[in-house]
Amino acid sequence: MSKAIFLPYSYNYRNFVLTGYVDSLSKDDNITVYIDSDITLDKSHEVNGRISFKYWSFKRNLIQKILYKLLKHRCYRLQNTETFRIKNKRQSWWSNIFVYPLPNSRCVFNILMFLYQFSLVNARAKKEFYDYDELIFTMAHKPYEHAAFVNSSNSCTKTNILHSWDVITTKGSFIFDYTRTLVWNRTNVIEYNRFIKNVFNFKGKVEIMFPWHFRKYFREDWRPGEYVLYATSVERLVDNEIGLVREIATLCQKLGFQLKIRNHPQRNKLIANTKDGLVEVEKGVYSSRDNAQFKYSFFSDIHDDITGAFMVLSVASTIALDALCCRKEVLFLTGLSDDDRSHDFYRYNHLATLIRSCDIPVVDGLNELTPHLLSAYENKDVPNTSIDKYMNYG
Repeated sequence: MSKAIFLPYSYNYRNFVLTGYVDSLSKDDNITVYIDSDITLDKSHEVNGRISFKYWSFKRNLIQKILYKLLKHRCYRLQNTETFRIKNKRQSWWSNIFVYPLPNSRCVFNILMFLYQFSLVNARAKKEFYDYDELIFTMAHKPYEHAAFVNSSNSCTKTNILHSWDVITTKGSFIFDYTRTLVWNRTNVIEYNRFIKNVFNFKGKVEIMFPWHFRKYFREDWRPGEYVLYATSVERLVDNEIGLVREIATLCQKLGFQLKIRNHPQRNKLIANTKDGLVEVEKGVYSSRDNAQFKYSFFSDIHDDITGAFMVLSVASTIALDALCCRKEVLFLTGLSDDDRSHDFYRYNHLATLIRSCDIPVVDGLNELTPHLLSAYENKDVPNTSIDKYMNYG
């Protein structure tokens, strides 16, 4: 069989090449990896000879961009998740023009879908993708792979793999019915059926595939940690985050705890602990769509950072799931800026489910943080097994 997998983002390269997933696919089949030209490959990470990389342009024309934007906003409206309702309140009034007229009309949605698919028909893409037995899409909630979907044969298996646990409820503009969709756990199955498959009457199968980049976490022995790990967000989500980190650092020093900082891969300014204290250092901008770059050592580095900690703190960071998989205590912070949208983050569907199933404390202000840190340190020799409840939640 001939298979192809699409990697428009650096995160996709990280999750499916650097983890060894593409290697596993190539045991019996030849695999073509279509990768965006702006993604930097880690040359130290070798793949086997049945895998070939091919740079491909995932760009779209103006008509495709407009039609997709119209579809995406209507898709969110039809799904009507709590996440959508929260985000929609923060949108400017003119953004609602994308769903008018008749915002809930399936007929209008179907007409736009027809026009969008017609705009994607392309002789070059058809020649490139028509003969594959299986196409594997890693960002089905984004438009970059849609031309391959539309120009493939009807008999081709079209597989949609979730590249992150939050995309169903936060970015869930899945507008095509894939042959099968591979999610991370039973929780994701419930979310996908509720917000996407049943809403759009999709017929494709929904199956569980344990995320490859978490296998290391579950395979290795648990060990107690010695420091507090703070995971930063990207700048647009948390105002003056360095001020928050400085306050946490002061508190940790008072309690006698070491604080370690792990910066978000997409952050432009890295928060660094120097001899002059905590400062922001310009990282520079990468040319990839997601402004990130990954090497094979990424997973070992993040695993070491987490397993060395007895508690992981953040403002709604997705690293919480990584930390829980490492059996570590997790705490979310909120109520820490004048623009207090951080409260809203914890009502997003995927985060609310994680918080509820794993009993994650959400601390409103640093004054409430001290007892949680002391308790986590006192119980640092006891693994946190709440992740097992999340993996089978529902």
